[in-house]
Amino acid sequence: MRSNLTYEERAIRAAISNRKAYISLKLTGEEIIESSKLRAIQHQRQLRTQLLLKRFRLSVEDLGITRP
Repeated sequence: MRSNLTYEERAIRAAISNRKAYISLKLTGEEIIESSKLRAIQHQRQLRTQLLLKRFRLSVEDLGITRP
């Protein structure tokens, strides 16, 4: 079945579709960056906690933290 759209109309629709895909991809990329920043922060907190525990010779159990 042949489309009744002109070349310009098809080009505009393709550009809009590509733009939507680009925006979606960009958002996904930003979400990935945010989640890796969050993981880095969580890792940093974990290292800091381990350092404090080591410095004060405490165990996780001394703090009342239960391990999963």
